[in-house]
Amino acid sequence: MDQKEHHYSHSHEPGHEHQHHGDYEEEERKKWNSNAGIYVNSHERYTLTAGITLGNMLELTKSKRIIEVGCGPGGLSLFWLPQLREAEKYVSLDFSEKMIELAEHRKKQLPHLNDKIEHKFVVGDMNDLSAYADGSFDTYLACLAIHHSFDPKKA
Repeated sequence: MDQKEHHYSHSHEPGHEHQHHGDYEEEERKKWNSNAGIYVNSHERYTLTAGITLGNMLELTKSKRIIEVGCGPGGLSLFWLPQLREAEKYVSLDFSEKMIELAEHRKKQLPHLNDKIEHKFVVGDMNDLSAYADGSFDTYLACLAIHHSFDPKKA
């Protein structure tokens, strides 16, 4: 049984919710860090299409304070930022340091993105948003990311 199967087989059994959480999380982080460069050319075209559709459904252009979890290399954030006229704050969060590094590099290539929005790429865990006060965001965006969480219900 591989790590992912092991994780899911224990995640819903009473008393085993957090068994092997640290090992699973570390393996996932290593996997995403090692695949960050490949992700842009292989998976992002699919996630971007879904993210644009999701953003339209959420009427993202009307949001003021947005958090995007599982932002990966930043493609969806970089798509939406120039279009958000009412937004004040946009946090793009991913738990892979390499994904965030890549996202920041890509953002620097777009110097006139949208300087009216306070935007940050942040390394963090979608399961623990305690760094942000309740009510900090009016829109929670998670495009094809929740299923990668150790605890999808919490995320």
